[in-house]
Amino acid sequence: MVITATQLMMLTKNFELLNQLKESAKVKSGCFDENDTFIYSTSTHIKYMFASECKTTGIFKSIE
Repeated sequence: MVITATQLMMLTKNFELLNQLKESAKVKSGCFDENDTFIYSTSTHIKYMFASECKTTGIFKSIE
């Protein structure tokens, strides 16, 4: 996983791109769960990114 202030890139061990996403808000923190899903937070949302071919991302919850 490569994280910049506004971009997330999920890579394999050989640096092949699995999934990427550009965020409008700054990425604050994140971690992987047991299913290789990356869960992360911005100043406005708690979001997820799957490490699969379908390149799925989404929002768990909005933060007030």
